[in-house]
Amino acid sequence: MAAIFVILLVQYFSRRADATFWKPVFFLIELYLLAFCVASLLPRDLRFDANAAWIGLLTPRLTVISAIFALCVVSYIAPRLWAFATFTACAAVFFAFLYKDTGKINRLESNVEKITANLPYGTRIIPVLDPPPDSRIIFINHVVDRACIEHCFVYSNYEASSAQFHLRVHSGSPVVTDRQADSGAMENGDYVVRGSDAPLKSIYQCLPQDFTVVCIRDLGVGQTTRKSEDELP
Repeated sequence: MAAIFVILLVQYFSRRADATFWKPVFFLIELYLLAFCVASLLPRDLRFDANAAWIGLLTPRLTVISAIFALCVVSYIAPRLWAFATFTACAAVFFAFLYKDTGKINRLESNVEKITANLPYGTRIIPVLDPPPDSRIIFINHVVDRACIEHCFVYSNYEASSAQFHLRVHSGSPVVTDRQADSGAMENGDYVVRGSDAPLKSIYQCLPQDFTVVCIRDLGVGQTTRKSEDELP
């Protein structure tokens, strides 16, 4: 954003008399500032009932709208070699870090695919996967949802029980929990397996030094979904 601000400032002094050029630019800047304020003032998570599912990550999702307006402003910048060089350098730094971070998620997903590939059809899975402490990507457990397509079920999946999606669940479903509170407890590792739940398997991170390494275990009645540290290999 600092680079965009400097380039716009330079362009303003070179074209400040051109009202037809700046009118749409100022309008887009106003839309950007409005979206920025909305994203800043809204709560991060929201729910309308104590028993309902959370409507989560509102502000991180709305930052995408702010970014779109910012890119619209950038599109009005007259092409200059130094501006091109500035944006190229910014893009190179951004995509280098993005490649590094997504590479770790890709390794995690590949490991999950390997560990689920030979499971019997219909196996019910509860993933308990934590992101690195400094990560902004929270829900890495969704890699298990993708790996299970067509051969296993993520029993803790929150969508069906949230009543916020087209797919709903009946009480006592054998493939997904019908209670929103249970779904959250399962993936947080606090859920105690009941007799009506079994058989279940848990996918968890079994190497503290590397969050991409995963293992699988059977969950018995009375066990919590998170494996304790003294049980880790």
